[in-house]
Amino acid sequence: MQVFVHYKLVYKTYCIKKDSSITKNYLRIFKANFKNSTLFYLVTIFLTGIMYLDFRLISRFPIVVKYGIGMTIILIILSLIILMSYYYAYIGRYENSIKTTLKNIGMISLQNLFQTIFLVIYNIFIIYFTFSSPASLITMIYFGTFIGFALINLGSGIIIKQVFDKIEVKKFN
Repeated sequence: MQVFVHYKLVYKTYCIKKDSSITKNYLRIFKANFKNSTLFYLVTIFLTGIMYLDFRLISRFPIVVKYGIGMTIILIILSLIILMSYYYAYIGRYENSIKTTLKNIGMISLQNLFQTIFLVIYNIFIIYFTFSSPASLITMIYFGTFIGFALINLGSGIIIKQVFDKIEVKKFN
């Protein structure tokens, strides 16, 4: 059952100029998105730090409280991973306020649950593999230095592009 949700999507039309160079377009888009993306990044880092400290502190609580708080922390971390998976691609493509952006990302992730679950598992796997052992950390540094970061982002980008294309067909046709 597909539920239609009204997205407030506003294309960014002011960013790309066809007669300009790639570098000028990149710098123009970077400048346009710098404030929102930096603010989101700082809030994400702050919340991630709080979640890390909570995980470290819950070992001192009784077992029932420990599992309740632990499950809450895991849900918050999953929400942050979902937001981080879609947020930067979303603000690069659409122009909305931060509140509308977060609301739309929530709706997008719920309507495209299979792709969202795949993105979460994909991102968690990359992070887990990177930090699971010193050898895998060295492997990921080596892999990332030459082609890895682009290849990893290409995997996420293909899925996110499919999600955005599905939304745009539904919204603009």
